[in-house]
Amino acid sequence: MRFGPLLAVILAACGGGKDDAGSGLVYQSVAAPTSKLQFPQVNRHRTGESTNKGPTLPSTLAPGSSVAGSAAPAPSLTLEPSIPAMPDPVTPVAPPPPIAPAEPVAPAAPGGNGRPPGIVVDTSSLPTPQPGVSVPMLTDSGVIPPTASDPFGDGAFRLLCNFSKMAFDDPIVFPGQPGVSHHHTFFGNTGIDSSTTSENIRLRGKATCRGGTINLGGYWMPSMIDTATNKPVAPISLLLYYKTGLWTYMNDRSVLQPLPKGLKIISGFSGNKVASTASGGFQCFMTATGETRPGTGGPSIPTACQPGDVVRARISFPQCWDGVNLDSPDHKSHMAYPEQFWSGDPQRQYRCPLSHPVVLPQITYNVDFPVTVAGSTQNWRLASDDYDRSAPGGYSMHADYMNGWDPAISDLWGVKCLRERRDCGSANLGDGRVTAEYQGN
Repeated sequence: MRFGPLLAVILAACGGGKDDAGSGLVYQSVAAPTSKLQFPQVNRHRTGESTNKGPTLPSTLAPGSSVAGSAAPAPSLTLEPSIPAMPDPVTPVAPPPPIAPAEPVAPAAPGGNGRPPGIVVDTSSLPTPQPGVSVPMLTDSGVIPPTASDPFGDGAFRLLCNFSKMAFDDPIVFPGQPGVSHHHTFFGNTGIDSSTTSENIRLRGKATCRGGTINLGGYWMPSMIDTATNKPVAPISLLLYYKTGLWTYMNDRSVLQPLPKGLKIISGFSGNKVASTASGGFQCFMTATGETRPGTGGPSIPTACQPGDVVRARISFPQCWDGVNLDSPDHKSHMAYPEQFWSGDPQRQYRCPLSHPVVLPQITYNVDFPVTVAGSTQNWRLASDDYDRSAPGGYSMHADYMNGWDPAISDLWGVKCLRERRDCGSANLGDGRVTAEYQGN
């Protein structure tokens, strides 16, 4: 199955630089609710946020059927605090077959003349990233966001990050092979390189996201290259969304779970060359009005941005996990997107596939690049856009995620902000503590 192009983020404060203890949480069943919820009209048009929650799927299915052709409900799961710690997931093994064939992550061949794959990048004078911090940065506001009154309202936690480095590295696709990937721009942990693993990610580097070392995760995408100079464009920031996604529309009583420690995910396909199968989206975002410039949204890098705008690149990740593997041989098969499933309740028509029953936060990247010269974006392409230059840039948009949160903190906002459906904004952890602003974010 091929999905649409744009798929739509306990309680101890901790430092970084050391391996963290488990969350003290385990999975446990929960009784199904007895009341039926009304389907309200929900306003999801917040500034800069995507209203696309997932793949476009058939609107009508026969009773008891699913896209995958299975009528059995997914396991009911919940998470309860203050009971023995859940063991870490096992070392990755071959995952169960996915509901839909995973898009291959076929790396590009070397670019020739000894250079890495992708388009040519001049690295002689790279933009200077923020240095990051080596301590937790939290304050106590005493304000706990309210739960959503709308039964289909989102739970959301957002985080601003500065870019941390640029390099020809990809520790998920090319582990232990420095300099062989196309060029990437990294956010979060300053120590990310080809040797970074799930086991050592919290033992190295500084933090460039709000909150400091409570989060030493790694987030990266192909660099934006100005082909007029072959130089990378420095991003303003990454706005990282963790949201309930399609969980509030699921009908199997599954319970959204916090992120597993060390999880790796890839969204999109670096070898994509056409609009119809593109995974990302772009727009000219007018910072003065907080609106998208008309006619500029789509799967390719827009060319009509004006000085003062930003080019906003967006991509969302799958939110259904197989419950076992932190990674998989193709870096995708351990994750899946929700599927539509008819169980008789017209208000709740989604579930995670039976092979991937654990519902996680939906992660979305919004990366902003400044536009300073009219017409300059006509020359912009992603470093992985290694296809015919007569076609628009951006079709190869993809992104990588390597979890490096302190588990006690991500378990906290996973429960307080997402499962309890609070809009925690870009700072609040859900318990009144706030990630502190620093270095422009």
